[in-house]
Amino acid sequence: HSIEVRINAEDPVTFLPSLGQLTQVRMPGGRGVRVDSAVFPGSEVTPFYDSMLAKLIVLAADREAAIERMLRALRELKLVGVKTAVPIAVRAMESASFRSGDYDTGILAGILLEHETGDMEAACIAAAYARYRRLLGGQGKRTASRDRTGPSAWILAGRREGRS
Repeated sequence: HSIEVRINAEDPVTFLPSLGQLTQVRMPGGRGVRVDSAVFPGSEVTPFYDSMLAKLIVLAADREAAIERMLRALRELKLVGVKTAVPIAVRAMESASFRSGDYDTGILAGILLEHETGDMEAACIAAAYARYRRLLGGQGKRTASRDRTGPSAWILAGRREGRS
């Protein structure tokens, strides 16, 4: 099983970009842990580029082991100088819905509401979005263990354009 987390320079409450200079960088490592990044102490996070600092990828024998490996890697990661979305990733990995594989894009609303965010406006927006998703009847729901037969919509679109 593999899990990827994109490490962005974003405020974990407002999700706005966090600008500044990285003063300390420590990337996790070990068996089954991969980091794709080019940041180093002194790297500048500016408004002119994507806020992604790194991709953290883990591989393990099963989902539970991959989640535990990701949690360890996220806790070893150290990026000082800008705010990052790492706390949200940790909360997602710890959440019962993510661990069970029964989640959709509304998981973020639940994570924000389960933990104190310090920002009531963000919590209210998350709650309103979660309610909106429920009213839609779960349209767009994805689970980690969904059953599918045949090629995905992406593959079919590529075939229509003669790519595969």
